[in-house]
Amino acid sequence: MIFFRSIFSVIRVLLLGLAVGVGFVPCGRAVEVEAPAGYQIRFGTLRSDQGDEYPFDKEAAVLVRKTKEPALVFGFEITPPDNAAYSYCFFLKPPAPVKQVGGDLKKVEAKGPLLAVTSGEETVPGGKFTYPLWFDADDPLGEWQIEIFVNGKTVKTVKFKVVAE
Repeated sequence: MIFFRSIFSVIRVLLLGLAVGVGFVPCGRAVEVEAPAGYQIRFGTLRSDQGDEYPFDKEAAVLVRKTKEPALVFGFEITPPDNAAYSYCFFLKPPAPVKQVGGDLKKVEAKGPLLAVTSGEETVPGGKFTYPLWFDADDPLGEWQIEIFVNGKTVKTVKFKVVAE
């Protein structure tokens, strides 16, 4: 089982890398343009004073690249129209290549200057979900974009600016 999962992950990353040059395929599968009905997405800052929980704080179009404690936690919140299970993933496009990624994120490289970061597809058993992100000290400043997918469909694309502390 582990072998097949590893092979699948390698194939998925290769497909993502190829797809970036000719059109994006998030989470290793084709995406329908029409978004699922009723899902609400908020992007902005998250509160980091709740232990392992990161409740949504406020929407933001400008984020400060703050890496010293307390570091800025940002991300997105998905609110479904019902309590049914759903899957999500996202595609993050910085203005310049990032040097490192952590957790479940992967770099997606293509020929030329484009470099992006993508998450794997994950399933939420139902209800509201928040995904936290942090900046590294060498993450690029400037215009970023995040595209959030639910059940394989684009639900929201957000352009935001990262500025120095």
